[in-house]
Amino acid sequence: MLFRSDWNRPSGGFFLSLTVPFLVTDADLQTSADQFGVLWTPMSYFFVDQECANQIRLSFSYVTPQQIADGISALARFIQHRIAGQLR
Repeated sequence: MLFRSDWNRPSGGFFLSLTVPFLVTDADLQTSADQFGVLWTPMSYFFVDQECANQIRLSFSYVTPQQIADGISALARFIQHRIAGQLR
């Protein structure tokens, strides 16, 4: 299954924001970590309303280019499974 996503292009710093095609929950974070080995932070943690309820914050500090590539592949698998409703 293909999905379209957007992200910001940071001019500096250690993070980027990724918009995903679903509302992000704490259960999604737990599943992503447990089943796919990928940690991220829901952007809603940084806002008092649900303005960014479908965005996640990804860190790219202190990782190698290969770790980034592996993490993006695993994150894509998580997102595809989440969209398809294949997660427990």
